[in-house]
Amino acid sequence: MNILIAAAIALFVFFGGSGATVYAAQDSQPGQLLYPVKILSEDTLLALTASPQTQLEYTLDFADRRVEEIAGLLQAGEAVPAEVETRLQTQLTWALYLAAGMDEAQMVQQLEQVRLRTEAMTQAMTALMAGAPASEQPMLARLQTRLQEQVQLASQGQADPQTFRNQIQEQSQTGPGEPDPSSGNGNQEPAGTPNPSGNGSGNQPTQAPGQPGGNSNEEPGQNGPGPQQTPVHTPQPGGGSGNKP
Repeated sequence: MNILIAAAIALFVFFGGSGATVYAAQDSQPGQLLYPVKILSEDTLLALTASPQTQLEYTLDFADRRVEEIAGLLQAGEAVPAEVETRLQTQLTWALYLAAGMDEAQMVQQLEQVRLRTEAMTQAMTALMAGAPASEQPMLARLQTRLQEQVQLASQGQADPQTFRNQIQEQSQTGPGEPDPSSGNGNQEPAGTPNPSGNGSGNQPTQAPGQPGGNSNEEPGQNGPGPQQTPVHTPQPGGGSGNKP
């Protein structure tokens, strides 16, 4: 995580930001003043990372952050914003897209990482549900179900890589539009490859699932990570509150 923060600071400073601000923002929670900077640093890092394997690692790290944020908010007795849930859902989806774009040996290896990391998130979510107020139980239940599905999808992909790849590609081409989490207003977007940075700028990755990492045309943008477009039955990987640099 220290390497992640250092990279985010370097990138943010490159775009004219303050390294001290970025560093301080990494511990911020949703609703706090520096949280948009935290989200923007994540978006920037993903948008400028060319390696699909590194993108996937960062995406899982950011998903872990969302679970930690949910835990922190619940512990403080605060409501969890919908954008946090949407962003986590989107990051889980993007991890599968990135894995599906790799060759078979890499895909199986990376899906093992997805499975292990998601299993840990599932256990954490189970613990959170045990002490959460009734008002947050529906949101936690949705995330618990999504995490369990993620584990199953990763396992299926390891057992049958080609079927998994075909399924992910088919979803990107035929899925109906989902609410655009980057705008936070429920706007519908057509189906397609998710944008992991969820920048709300309208720029889409130049490569489809099966070819992740082609997001060099993206710009880090506002209102949290997540694709502008999404596959069928899965929410977009983002939806936060970042601000455009």
